[in-house]
Amino acid sequence: MPSERKLPIDDFVRKNRPNGRVSQLLDYLPEIRTLRTQNYTLQQICEWLSANDVCVTIQTLSKFLIVANGRDSGAKGGRKPIANSQPNGRQRDPSKLRNPLFSRIEGAKAADDYNPNPEKIEISKD
Repeated sequence: MPSERKLPIDDFVRKNRPNGRVSQLLDYLPEIRTLRTQNYTLQQICEWLSANDVCVTIQTLSKFLIVANGRDSGAKGGRKPIANSQPNGRQRDPSKLRNPLFSRIEGAKAADDYNPNPEKIEISKD
């Protein structure tokens, strides 16, 4: 059986306010999620929050949503891998993932063709 406390927790809670910061955005989280599911941009949501006297940057709102989604799903960061997926959920064929900027340009030399010792050329004097 626990011993008698000098200051019971109920008295402590009544007399003291927590020092930890709580985000004002937590109060607006359900509405923010509703707006996001309706495809509103972060900029538009920031404007709506500003109209409700909550000043927040797009970056802060973005980070808040990542953290809030991570808390709900239990995953760190709350992000899903998207590198190899398509909107319909099918996976892309990795052999077809090719950056068109890396294709060879006609007449261009490849990196293997580089020679640090250029050929000597003769310059004629007039």
